[in-house]
Amino acid sequence: MALIQNSYNYHTRLDTFSAIQPGSVQHMGESTLSLLEYFTSNLTTLGNSPSPTPILPKTPVSALIFFSALGGKLFIVYTRRQATIIYTLLAGAVSLVLWDRVDWRNRKKAYLLSAVGVAGSVLSGVIGANLGAAFTSLVMGRAMSW
Repeated sequence: MALIQNSYNYHTRLDTFSAIQPGSVQHMGESTLSLLEYFTSNLTTLGNSPSPTPILPKTPVSALIFFSALGGKLFIVYTRRQATIIYTLLAGAVSLVLWDRVDWRNRKKAYLLSAVGVAGSVLSGVIGANLGAAFTSLVMGRAMSW
């Protein structure tokens, strides 16, 4: 639970004890106590309940993919196996559309140049971002200064 006032400072060099809001530690303690009281009550299958808690299969976190959208209002979790199926279906659908809609005989050079341009743009974006981060970290000595 983030306890500092400006969340963009969280886990940076600006994340200091003085940035903790007054009363937030008390609020976190009250919330934790309420959760513990609920989880150990007879209302749940945890704690004092006479029926045992079923053991559910666990998926290791390394096999999960987390995706957040709409400014954090939508949070999706799915397994790598599901991701492989989704991405394969998506690639197949794109391939079908390209096969059906593109006139490869007359405009082959334009399509190949477009594909090379997109791949080059992605590659230059990754390289540029890493060079910028290396410059601010190594040359300027200000890691995570953004």
